[in-house]
Amino acid sequence: FQAEDGIRDAQESRGLGIEIAKNVALAGVHSLTIQDPAPVSPVDLGTQFFLEHTDLGKPRAAACAQRLRELNSTVDVKASDEPLDETTIQNYQVVVSTNNCSWSGLLALSELCHGHGVAFIAADLRGLASMVFVDLGDSYTVRDVDGQPPKQCMVACMETEPNGSRITCAADDEPRHPFYTGDVIRFVEVGGMPSLCSPGQEYKIKDDDKNSILIQDVSDQGAHTRGGYMIEVKQPAQLSYRSMAATASDPRLVCTDMGKFSHPGKLHTIFQALYTWQEEHGGALPAAGDTAAVGELVSGLPPECAEIGSKLVPIAIAEISPMASVIGGIVAQEILKVCTGKFTPLDQWLYFDALECLPDSVPEDVHAQGTRYDGMVSIFGRERFDKAFRSLSPFVVGAGALGCEILKNLGMMGVATAQGSMLHVTDMDTIEVSNLNRQFLFRPKDVGAPKSGTAASKAREMNPDLNIKEYTDCMGVASEGSFDKNWWGGIDMVINALDNVEARLYMDQRCLHYSKPLLEEGTRGTQGNVQVVVPFKTESYGSSRDPPEKSFLVCTVKFYPYKIEHTIHWARDNFEGNFSNEPNDVNAVIKDREAFIASLSQIPNKVHVARQLCVNAVGPRNFFECIEWARLKFEQLFCNDIQQLLHAHPPEAITATGAHFWSPPKRCPEPLRFSSEDGGHLDFIVSTANLRAQVYGIEVSTCLLYTSDAADEEDSVDLGGRRIIKKKKKKKEVGGSKK
Repeated sequence: FQAEDGIRDAQESRGLGIEIAKNVALAGVHSLTIQDPAPVSPVDLGTQFFLEHTDLGKPRAAACAQRLRELNSTVDVKASDEPLDETTIQNYQVVVSTNNCSWSGLLALSELCHGHGVAFIAADLRGLASMVFVDLGDSYTVRDVDGQPPKQCMVACMETEPNGSRITCAADDEPRHPFYTGDVIRFVEVGGMPSLCSPGQEYKIKDDDKNSILIQDVSDQGAHTRGGYMIEVKQPAQLSYRSMAATASDPRLVCTDMGKFSHPGKLHTIFQALYTWQEEHGGALPAAGDTAAVGELVSGLPPECAEIGSKLVPIAIAEISPMASVIGGIVAQEILKVCTGKFTPLDQWLYFDALECLPDSVPEDVHAQGTRYDGMVSIFGRERFDKAFRSLSPFVVGAGALGCEILKNLGMMGVATAQGSMLHVTDMDTIEVSNLNRQFLFRPKDVGAPKSGTAASKAREMNPDLNIKEYTDCMGVASEGSFDKNWWGGIDMVINALDNVEARLYMDQRCLHYSKPLLEEGTRGTQGNVQVVVPFKTESYGSSRDPPEKSFLVCTVKFYPYKIEHTIHWARDNFEGNFSNEPNDVNAVIKDREAFIASLSQIPNKVHVARQLCVNAVGPRNFFECIEWARLKFEQLFCNDIQQLLHAHPPEAITATGAHFWSPPKRCPEPLRFSSEDGGHLDFIVSTANLRAQVYGIEVSTCLLYTSDAADEEDSVDLGGRRIIKKKKKKKEVGGSKK
């Protein structure tokens, strides 16, 4: 993502501000400016995970700027103390204001941004409640309202009706087609109606039922003879936003929990009262345990807000990591929406609270002591904090994107910091380059290291009090010797951060067996889920399974694919066959020739296996023989096999019933003609050659050059007029002599 100018995280870089900055830096915006001249205090260490004890007294923004830069070297991160005014505001595409302490100041900043067409987002935490406000200007265009891939469906037939053309959809095994009245579609590959598929031709759906849709009359564009596809054309949406001052008295509220339907409106009133109090008291909120100040503020609230106010106001001064993590993720998503025009932004106020987490009885030991745990203590009380959090021994399974966030939050909360407690984490994987854009505990220098060990080390840096132990075991039957009954006896709860159903089911069974609470969660793109499992009190993860993955007929995958899933399955089958199964057959012969020959009697395609065995047993002698093999593989897969299929079933073939053979859902293929000018073709050759070279232990060449110039035949392979050769590395000169 690239902001045209940049993003400014204005006012404060405390816990919420740094969460937002961390998320957008990982996403890859063009530039990011943070502003917070306030000195680092001990309480900041409870939420600001990029600060250390050595930073105490330093300006908060300057202290964490370098650590933000380390997240993503492509993002220009700056720490600035430049005030926002009529001139400087135009340098930014989005301004985000957090930890606000003045209602009039917040309104003024909102008006400044609105007047200059700069997107403005305000976000604040008050204990276990939070606020997000979004203003994207008088006119904002959303290019893609839901961010989902365009819907599509096959055309079965077309009929003319008085009101238009009725198109029957071939929805395959789905209960209905994906379109609805008002959707806009285009057509491709419709037989007999080429003008219908012309670029720019779009049609609005006038009516729909379970099996068909109705569009304008298109009978004048020819007679439908075969197949075709309807594809959704995403329509931009035009939105209008008001400034904070204009909407404060008549807010558009987003409800996040239907069980708390009345909370957003009440929280809106309470937050304004808190801002007003801060403005009148030098920016300060009622201190933890200051019952007089709390009583004065609550007494000024409307009667309908008194109940929630009496719970929120006493803890409003607190900022804790879990709340910062939730709201930081939401605000970062709003920023990315502005940068990309994808997904519909919030409209306009969002309030989120977790007041149900408060203790049943009001704690008295909540006074601040100038430590990193003051936020947690002011909400839960010191005694409860020590017993419920510091003494907790959780087990985190997985140290990927979710696992990193969980470890960070647990460490910031003070979990497992008491003597005798321990935070356990396991992950069998090592860090890859592709992990760095979302797993914020890892850096480029960590690539190749175990995830669990690296994540544990970074968590200790964030909170030196943390007791943490890492493992590299894969949770399963094979590891039950290490994780036995005695080990499970020292665990208080399990938090899953896994990426597969099999491991989730196993951990669910273990938690049920040992009566341990389980937090089950997962993400997919911008979507996520959380399930709380308390043994014998709630439904377990395994009690309700996700629908099984759809299986595909072999003939569909091999000859008649019509979905992207079919082509992926086909590619995986080819990969397994060429680079796993066939090499394993060779190794099996080498290991025990007689046993392998005996096993051939159980294989239906034994002749093919034996033939491939002879080919693979010899193997390539050098990398260029791998290239030659890859070129022949291209011809086989994308030309010869397709021509053979079309020989058996020509494009105009008719079935015994008189229907076209290549009718939906079948799609008539076209053979590819290899072109050395096509980058995709060459990429296939080189990638396939590299894979084959790895199988046979031949040095893999990532330095390849495509050229039409003549080259030594021993150092190149001819690919239809172009030659593929290895690049020659320049010799390094040391002290004037060549090495």
